[in-house]
Amino acid sequence: MILDNLDIEIMILLQKDARMSFSKIAEKTGVSLPTVKNRVRKLRSLGVIKGFTVEIDPEKLIGGLTFFIGLKTKVSLMNKAIKDILRIEDVTGLYMTSGSFDLILKVSTPSFSGYQEFLRNKLSKIEGIETVNTFVVVKTLKEDYGPKLRPGFGVKVSCTYCGKEIKEEPLKLVVDDRELYFCCNSCLTLYKKEILPKENSFVQETL
Repeated sequence: MILDNLDIEIMILLQKDARMSFSKIAEKTGVSLPTVKNRVRKLRSLGVIKGFTVEIDPEKLIGGLTFFIGLKTKVSLMNKAIKDILRIEDVTGLYMTSGSFDLILKVSTPSFSGYQEFLRNKLSKIEGIETVNTFVVVKTLKEDYGPKLRPGFGVKVSCTYCGKEIKEEPLKLVVDDRELYFCCNSCLTLYKKEILPKENSFVQETL
């Protein structure tokens, strides 16, 4: 599914200011307030917008250090290592990469001794890690969240019922202000028959 220019424009505005009101977005984009609400609802239903957050300037805070850690892992144990790493609260970012490292972690700790404790008591206990390389963030010069959005971006859409990626134009069902997508009429019909009665949800429309 291709995101149109309005989708992109709304997301760029929210990336700059997550607190921007829908009415202000409508004013800046030149569309109606209901249109903005429907577009944001769609983008959240698709999982493109995962949430609204606050950008905190680490330079304004006293205490706390940020590290990037490059890891090489055993291929057979990589998935297990990822699951274990994701459970660690100190890890604020985890990226699978090509090149010198298999994984890169972004870690925040209250102090250098806190980082040493993280290595000793948490990271070292994870099975499958072969090498660890640490980079201390001395100063944050620029930090944006999410990709740089441009017209023409697409979004992967999975069928709500069968879970398969939808390649063609999806069928849409609006339930309790959520937009659900289906790959075919069969999945849509089965969802209505098998799932909806259990959820006791209100169906607004099918498109």
